[in-house]
Amino acid sequence: MVLPRGSPGAHADSFPSTEPFGFSAATYFVPMTALLGVAIASLVIGKLSDIKGRKSCLLLCLYGSTVGCILKFIARKSFWFYNGMNLLNGLFSASVPVALAYAGDVNETKREKDAEIGMLVGISMLGSAGGGIISILMETQGLFVPLLIGSALTLVGRDIVDIQSVCVPRDGG
Repeated sequence: MVLPRGSPGAHADSFPSTEPFGFSAATYFVPMTALLGVAIASLVIGKLSDIKGRKSCLLLCLYGSTVGCILKFIARKSFWFYNGMNLLNGLFSASVPVALAYAGDVNETKREKDAEIGMLVGISMLGSAGGGIISILMETQGLFVPLLIGSALTLVGRDIVDIQSVCVPRDGG
């Protein structure tokens, strides 16, 4: 994805150019844009979820991530446009801190909180690894097609949040 098209070993779906970066710098720049967005969002989301409610903030993050993945897919032809959309997607990728706060709110004992928080962190790590695995398995379809799979899976996560809140109404948000 980061090797400019025409470079030895570059995928046909690679960016046409990564100027002014070479391969190494571009390889680090792409994930950095998403992580910068997550860092910014994490500074705000905790306080916002205290005010507006965990569910509404979690749904905002899930909807934002869904749209962000689609925008990244649309931006796949330009290195800079893609990184801008990656940053935007990162700004809505703070669902894990909200989910962790929710787990802390609804569980009474330290043991229950620790178990649920551990499960949420594990699921988050599985999702990150799963995304990479899906990308490898779908390489022949294109480097950016897994973003659409990510959008669909995020919508499933949104449905789970909605079902959870209907079955077990614990949060007023």
